[in-house]
Amino acid sequence: MVLLLRKRHLLTVVAAAALCGALLLTARPGAAVILDAGHGGADGGAVSDSGVAESGLNLAITLRLADVLTFCGYEVLLTRTGEAALCDDPAATLRQQKVSDTKKRVEIINSCADARLISIHQNSYHQEEVSGAQVFYYRKSEKGKRLAEILQKRFDYALG
Repeated sequence: MVLLLRKRHLLTVVAAAALCGALLLTARPGAAVILDAGHGGADGGAVSDSGVAESGLNLAITLRLADVLTFCGYEVLLTRTGEAALCDDPAATLRQQKVSDTKKRVEIINSCADARLISIHQNSYHQEEVSGAQVFYYRKSEKGKRLAEILQKRFDYALG
């Protein structure tokens, strides 16, 4: 198979390849993977110097990653598929929307036993020399720790 990629899609492909490889080592074929596109709605997350909101990038990466994981045989569940937040009352304050959105995401995550959760975010840092991928895991989960360690090593290798 030959893939022709635009430079802007390279990181998504690197992430998908790293994730598929790590999942193959930690989860059985057909296992459930929950993909969480961070932020959404009024909470756009971090904003780039050129004005691009994190939420849209997170969603684009998540949708592409879902396609790759589905192709690899994983059952994929998305916390959101559009720009809207998951909150109950869009007229509430931003803080109330964020709390409601988080609770809805937790409900989705808890509804799927033994699934792997991948939450996609674009972090920013005030020092330009700091860059790269970060992988976090729930400290009480040995499976999560193993997956996170594999992913971090693959990101470090792929991104230099």
